[in-house]
Amino acid sequence: AGHCMLIGTNVQGGEIAYNTCVQNKADDWGIVLKGGNIVCHHNIVTGPHSLYISGSRGCLVTNNSCYNGGTALPALKVADNQDSTTPINNEIYNNVFLGIGASALCVSVDEGEEYHWDTYFDYNCYWTDNATVATLGTINCDLVDGLVDLLTAWSVTWTAANATDTRIAFSANDSHSLVMNPALRNPAGGDFVPTNNLLLYSGKPDADGRASYIGALHPKVGEPFDKNRWRYSGMTLGGHW
Repeated sequence: AGHCMLIGTNVQGGEIAYNTCVQNKADDWGIVLKGGNIVCHHNIVTGPHSLYISGSRGCLVTNNSCYNGGTALPALKVADNQDSTTPINNEIYNNVFLGIGASALCVSVDEGEEYHWDTYFDYNCYWTDNATVATLGTINCDLVDGLVDLLTAWSVTWTAANATDTRIAFSANDSHSLVMNPALRNPAGGDFVPTNNLLLYSGKPDADGRASYIGALHPKVGEPFDKNRWRYSGMTLGGHW
């Protein structure tokens, strides 16, 4: 495969940061995460497929801008990998996910409650120029209903998961997320920095309660990212970074 970056299943721990990945092949991805305990932050990823969480466990994905510009595929996909390893205990917040053109999606989470175990989505910005913003299993989240439809879909999927499994489920996923245009500065010219001012203070508060921003202010613009503040220290079921 011709992925821009592939982090394999044997990789445990590490950091992927401040990269710009441009993927033009329909069958390949910008960044593929298959390892565990990886911090993926402040990356700009563009192309038919942007970011693929493929069986990863215990990863933090934050402050990335993922732009899918022209295929009926998601900017972010969450599913198992080739070994049928399911993604568990991942946190996905403060990201921008765009699906622009040709029925493109922002997010796709594969069907089956096992794909949702302890996966935390929140404080993200979603936007598309199509009717569907995301698919969670078999549920389509319509753009016209915005965040309400997304929250309802999460609640339905978690209810189904809890009916068959005792793992902790985050039914309130995306309760602080936004469904709005991030107003990228100049995507046609390769500048994917969001300019919507609301994104500057709508991210997840840090450990000191300070407001944070959504998306990749890239290259290193704004508050420096202190990876030690979010160091993985052994996530338990239902725990957060």
